[in-house]
Amino acid sequence: MTDHHADLDNIDDDVDQHQNDKYDNKKKSYDRKGERYFQVDDGYDKRVYENDWTNVFVIIGVFIIYFGLNILYWWGMVAFGTAYPDEAQWYSIAVFIFSLIWIGGMLISGHKANKKLHRWEFYLEKINDKEQENREYEQREAQKREQELKLAQSKGQASTRAMQKEEEHKANQLTDRDHESDQQLEGSQLLMQE
Repeated sequence: MTDHHADLDNIDDDVDQHQNDKYDNKKKSYDRKGERYFQVDDGYDKRVYENDWTNVFVIIGVFIIYFGLNILYWWGMVAFGTAYPDEAQWYSIAVFIFSLIWIGGMLISGHKANKKLHRWEFYLEKINDKEQENREYEQREAQKREQELKLAQSKGQASTRAMQKEEEHKANQLTDRDHESDQQLEGSQLLMQE
């Protein structure tokens, strides 16, 4: 019976822990996102994307002022054209020519700006290519130096081994000679003893 109550207590603890974890996760999510259901980007600016009532009234006011002035202008144009048709015609022609010149200036300015931008991007790409070539060249040179160093070390080790083998060979030859001379001495001593 006590085991059953212990199991129930463990289950209750697990449920409580799960609910606490769930609450903590919701709290962390709320801390990250606020009242939104999505994560806000780093570049998010409240002044641009969110409106309070002050912003709403400013937007409506600017809208009314802009279109109010537009309406007044065109009403004045109608009155001007009605009262002085010849002067209104020349005014309209002058405005049209000014508009063409203005648009032409914007197109030429945009063309020059785009040309500069394309040249800048071209040079930037060429500079990046040169830097990449220089990095690759430096890497190749570093690899070449490492290989030469390893080769020199292996040659040094090989020459050291060759010298060691040569010394061993000489030592073996001396040992063989000593052994032969010892055998000859023994042989001569045996002959003398006989």
